[in-house]
Amino acid sequence: MQKRPSRAGRVRSARYQPLYAPLILAKDFPFWPTMHVQKDEPITTLHQHDGIEIGYCFSGSGIFVVEDKVMPFSAGCATVINERELHLAQSTPGTESRWAFLYFDPARLVGATEEPLLLASSDLCGRDFPNVLTPDAQPAICALVRGLAEEARTPGDGHRSAIRGLVLALMAQLHRLPGRRAIDSLERAPSLERLAPALAYIGSHYAEAVGIPALARVCAMSGTHFRRSFHAAMGQSPKEYLTRFRVQKAAALLRDPRHSVLDVSLSSGFQSLSAFNRHFRAHMKASPREWRQSPSSG
Repeated sequence: MQKRPSRAGRVRSARYQPLYAPLILAKDFPFWPTMHVQKDEPITTLHQHDGIEIGYCFSGSGIFVVEDKVMPFSAGCATVINERELHLAQSTPGTESRWAFLYFDPARLVGATEEPLLLASSDLCGRDFPNVLTPDAQPAICALVRGLAEEARTPGDGHRSAIRGLVLALMAQLHRLPGRRAIDSLERAPSLERLAPALAYIGSHYAEAVGIPALARVCAMSGTHFRRSFHAAMGQSPKEYLTRFRVQKAAALLRDPRHSVLDVSLSSGFQSLSAFNRHFRAHMKASPREWRQSPSSG
């Protein structure tokens, strides 16, 4: 498997840009479903929405970047992104993934409930919040999200009542997840915007040698200021983030048995198989071969 060209010319001015869903167009039923084919284009910018985004992956694999988190996805996974978190997905190189993305305002959609806090989405975020949910770890949530996607795609009798019931059940399950933190993303937004060009550069050049001078330069910072700013906003060093990004890209590639472990390591930016094995085990708690054979990687 050959390395892809860097596509350096395709790294546009990387800024976080809001992407507004037309929820206000349906005041009595603020629920907007979309079907989406996710390409393998480099991640050059992150965006956010004005409502919660729930996704279901019908086929394919890749990674989701949610601010400082890089998480692999595959068919059967569900995603949860609230209105504060900056994010973007990328399919495994050479492939596409097929998704249903659902945007809605839980409080306006469901209406009055005995526990109104269940309909709040502001705390469904944070460094420890699991934005990508796998069917083996969270089967109930993945089943609810798939049910919402199927109901949106082929509405049946009592369509609106079915959607409202599924959304209420889903929100109750999401509020049981660990790692929620209401203010995490809001506090870090200004710092993350300044670092957006560096995150975009890593997303496009992770398979190459990436140094602090290049990352600092695209952010118009000195090396010292860039290191300090990056650690303050991301809770880790640029090198740690780059390594984790490479490991998660490798985890997505390992889902395809046609790619050897050596090819995956080289395509993900590791200079040696021993370094790849060491970093992969440190992050994924399994060797690349063990992880490929585990049920959660299928």
